[in-house]
Amino acid sequence: SACYTEEGEEAPTDYTTKFEVCNDDGKFYVCNEYGGCDVSKCPGWGMIFDYDAQDCVESSFCDIPADCDNPCDGIDLEGGDHPYQAHCDDDKYLQCNSVGGCRVLYCEYDLVWDDDAKACVPPDDVEELPSSMECSE
Repeated sequence: SACYTEEGEEAPTDYTTKFEVCNDDGKFYVCNEYGGCDVSKCPGWGMIFDYDAQDCVESSFCDIPADCDNPCDGIDLEGGDHPYQAHCDDDKYLQCNSVGGCRVLYCEYDLVWDDDAKACVPPDDVEELPSSMECSE
């Protein structure tokens, strides 16, 4: 029995060469001496397997609507930029990685993201009407 690459070639069983898992770029496999495959998952969110590097690397993928700007582009986490940024929907926010990738996180029920506070907060209960719009008797 043998382990094969996606190209159909027999893979080395040296436990050092890693291969991509089809349809899941966050996983990779190595072949064992018994012809089987041992599958591993990249550690942490936002990581993908890079065959050329033979390692997991950060992904620049950010799953946000096309009409939303990606606030994670150009972020400098090592320079002090905050990893949590506003999403274009009030009840969501983004966690950025160092290469502009992100994952969408959700505020708890009835909370909205406050980018100044960098936290989910209760929305303003009622917006006060200007005195010129108040009802008179």
